[in-house]
Amino acid sequence: MADRTTRERLVLVVDDHEGMRSLLCAVFELEMPDVKIVEAHSAREAISQWLAHRPDVVVLDQMLGTKLGLEDVAVPILSDRPDQRIVVFTAFLHDELRQRASALGIDDVLSQDDLRRLPSIVARLLAD
Repeated sequence: MADRTTRERLVLVVDDHEGMRSLLCAVFELEMPDVKIVEAHSAREAISQWLAHRPDVVVLDQMLGTKLGLEDVAVPILSDRPDQRIVVFTAFLHDELRQRASALGIDDVLSQDDLRRLPSIVARLLAD
């Protein structure tokens, strides 16, 4: 298996809204054309894609239908790989979510209003 410095960089985008997922993928493809993007539309698919691809960074919506990004995706991932880079990108940002994410070791939490900041944050995490 190739190590992280020589293999293709990969970002997993998890959002249950197809329009937002498509927008995020388009932004990443434009801003970071050398990064491969994998998509998931649900918590279950997110875990499956994570296991299959072991991405460098996960961009995760908090509200995934009846599931929650932190509890149903981030917690299982971080229990298996505590150093996994995760950015929560959500329309439902509040202090309690920030505190919970911080306690879990989430790298960053952004409001969907901050879309223009997301590529630079992901690029920084890919460079670490």
